[in-house]
Amino acid sequence: MKTYYIIYGLRDPYTQEIRYVGKSSSGLKRPKAHFTPSGRRARTYCARWLRSLKRQPDIVVLQVVALRDELANAERAWIAIGRAALGNRLTNLTIGGEGCTGRAVSAETRAKLRVANSNKPTNWRAIEKAAAKNRQLWATSEYRSRMSSTLRGLKRSVEARRTTSRVTRERWRDPQFKAKTSVAIAKGKRTPEARETRRSSVGRWHTAATKARIAQTLRGRRRPPETIAKVRARAIGRVASLETRKKMSETHRRRWAARKAQHGDQ
Repeated sequence: MKTYYIIYGLRDPYTQEIRYVGKSSSGLKRPKAHFTPSGRRARTYCARWLRSLKRQPDIVVLQVVALRDELANAERAWIAIGRAALGNRLTNLTIGGEGCTGRAVSAETRAKLRVANSNKPTNWRAIEKAAAKNRQLWATSEYRSRMSSTLRGLKRSVEARRTTSRVTRERWRDPQFKAKTSVAIAKGKRTPEARETRRSSVGRWHTAATKARIAQTLRGRRRPPETIAKVRARAIGRVASLETRKKMSETHRRRWAARKAQHGDQ
C-alpha cells in the first residue's frame, strides 16, 4: 500500500510527547512543511512551539489511511486519543477534520479582531473582483443547484442572524458604500437568469409563522428622512411606459390567480 494518506504526529525530542497530530495526502511532504521557514513563521500555537525548540521534532506515522475521504475522521480520532486517553498537550487548535470546528476564540480576541478590521479601509477593487467571481459561479445551473440543495432547510442561529444584521447596518453607514450601491442599482439591469429566478418566485407565499416574524421585525421601523426624500424625488413625474404597465398588470393578475388557487375563491 502506498503511504500517501497518513496521520502523523510531531514528537517532542526532549519529552518524547506527541505535541501535534495532522493529516497528509502527500506522505511525509506535509509534515516536513512544518520545519520550513514559512512554516515556522506561522502565527499558530504549533509554530510557536516549534520555534521554542532547539532540535527538530520527530515525525511519527500514526496511521496509514487507504482512502482520502477517511483522513478527516482518522485525524479527529487520533486527536481525541491524544488529549483524552494519553493526556498529551497537543498544540492543535481544533478537534481535527475539515474546517475550524472546535476552535474557541476568546471574547478579548474577537474584540481585537473587530477593532482591527473596522479600521481597515474598504478595498473596493477586491470587492468588485469577488463580486465578478460570484456572478460567474451563479451563472452556472450546476452551482445554483448545488447551493440550493445545501441551503435548503438550513436554519441560522439567533446569534448568527444578529451578527449579519449588525454588519449590514455598519456597512450601510459608510457613505461611499451607499453611493456606489445606489449608482449600481440605478444603472444595473437584471440578467436573464436573475429575471427567471424572480419569475419563478411569483405565487409563493410565506407561512403564517414567517409572516409573523417579518412583521415583528419591521414593526416600528421607519425609513430615514433622507431615504424617503430620495424615493419621493425619483417617483415624482415618472410615467411608466405602456409596455411596463402591461407587465405590471400581468404580474398582478398572476399573483391574484395564484392566491385564489391557494386560498380558494371566497
